[in-house]
Amino acid sequence: MNLKNIFVESEPILSRAEILRMLKGEAWPGIMLAVVIGLAAYFLGGVSLWLESLIIALVLGAIFGAVIRSFAGLFSVFLPGLIVAPIILIPLGLMAYGINLNFNDLFAVDSYLLMKILGVLAVGFALVVILSKLFKVDQKLALLLAVGSTVCGASAITIATPVAKANPDETSKALLINILAGALGVFLVFYALSSYVISIEQFAVLSGATAFQTAFVKILSSLGGLSKGLASEAMAIKTMRVLLLVAVLPLISYIGRKKIFIPWYLSIFVGIGVLFSFVPSAAPYAGDLKKFYGAVFPIALAAIGLNTNFRAALKNFSGAFFAVLISLLVVLGIFIWVVL
Repeated sequence: MNLKNIFVESEPILSRAEILRMLKGEAWPGIMLAVVIGLAAYFLGGVSLWLESLIIALVLGAIFGAVIRSFAGLFSVFLPGLIVAPIILIPLGLMAYGINLNFNDLFAVDSYLLMKILGVLAVGFALVVILSKLFKVDQKLALLLAVGSTVCGASAITIATPVAKANPDETSKALLINILAGALGVFLVFYALSSYVISIEQFAVLSGATAFQTAFVKILSSLGGLSKGLASEAMAIKTMRVLLLVAVLPLISYIGRKKIFIPWYLSIFVGIGVLFSFVPSAAPYAGDLKKFYGAVFPIALAAIGLNTNFRAALKNFSGAFFAVLISLLVVLGIFIWVVL
């Protein structure tokens, strides 16, 4: 096996030469449109934890894309940039996303508890894939749904898109389902606390282990009135799930393509986490990195939304949604009645 092909995509959507050629002119109209929509979504997402900038970017992109398609020949002006933008921006965003790997907090969590959480998450991942097959969901979409529900929600789906070789329709559907099921999960977890099914300490663990989005973990911490220590524990567990990208991305590559592919930029993703966990002098730059990936991912999603045919994306939506929902309910049940 060629070692280079393990770390560098051997069958890219576009070659490096094609990307460079497109960046010399034809890609810029689409890129600039995605930048405008993506940055608007980024600022709107900062208004509330309930407003997910990635979904806003996707929906705004889809709306503008539908309008542009109504003018004959206009969409072709923007298409090159809409293809190039995610290819460039998603790896850049993932590298900066490593700032969320706080190893100090992670090491403070009981290792036996983390192992149990990993086991349940593995069950959840497998369930989404198996149920998706039963509901006749395309495998690429199933893998995106499994990654989103197991790792870190919309960000994980965005990051996994090029590895799974998913098209814009599949990515858009996965993101919408993830947000809908994830929001329902927030209410289910809070209901478990408010109905005295679990203690406040168990609530903190359940929040970090099952909430799809990092923002949802923060929302649950606020709703549950978690102390600073318990909120930190919930976020540390979420950190462990973010770290799972290192294992999950090669896994979905192997499942989908029967090929081991470890994206080269994963090493920088982990390296950023190590740097900001153990080198105090790096701390002043943490905010800049968060702003960077916070803006880059919505721009990439705006490009994907602009290039999405939502009529096609909504086909068999219910089957994919129920695969995620059933898996979520099973995972919550295992945590509440077995693990906690």
